Amino acid sequence: MGDSIHGEDRLASLVDVAIIVFESIGLVISYGEHGLGLLEFYTELSNILLLVSCIVSLVSRLIARRRGGGIPHAVWVLRFVATACVTLTFVTVVAVLAPMMSRDGIMSGYVAMLLMGSMLYMHLICPLLAIFSFVRLEPRDDARGHETLVAIAPTVVYAIVTVTLNLLRVIEGPYPFLRVYEQPVWASVLWLVVMVAAAWGIAVLVRRLNDRFSKDGLVSAGRGD
Repeated sequence: MGDSIHGEDRLASLVDVAIIVFESIGLVISYGEHGLGLLEFYTELSNILLLVSCIVSLVSRLIARRRGGGIPHAVWVLRFVATACVTLTFVTVVAVLAPMMSRDGIMSGYVAMLLMGSMLYMHLICPLLAIFSFVRLEPRDDARGHETLVAIAPTVVYAIVTVTLNLLRVIEGPYPFLRVYEQPVWASVLWLVVMVAAAWGIAVLVRRLNDRFSKDGLVSAGRGD
């Protein structure tokens, strides 16, 4: 059992390194396309959060191995929040943005949104790696309900800030459903409700999958951070 746990811990570290590399490539490409304007996009922000969480997780694992202790609960929470956010990014792309962008047949939107430029890394590779890593490789944790609220907080803040900036005409979009002056008020309200509800549902699902498929490991020993 111990060898299995340590083997999965090493695999989790390798996945962390892979995500860090892919996120760095994606951010370089995105910066070349948008400059600091990349910070308007939920995709980039959620992937930056994932990048930070992977760096923190990797360092925490290395320290835990050297000292023989556990990974702090806060590290697990950060990874949970980041995974929930990039999962929302992936689901939004697949269910909303790709169909919206399909002009020359349904697949054209998926090719554009999942395989082109920085989106290959931020819409596809990194979210899928993050989901796999958290669900299968991150140790189970006795998280409480408030962690789910923490997981949807970045989405709620992003929605409030972005809609406000759209109302003030500081920015436009960047997503079609955030362009408040191009749709009825009820549509904007509905999109906000759907966005927050989806974030909540995804956070709950990600936690339950972690409970179902991961094993007990280093995080339990690090609860008292």
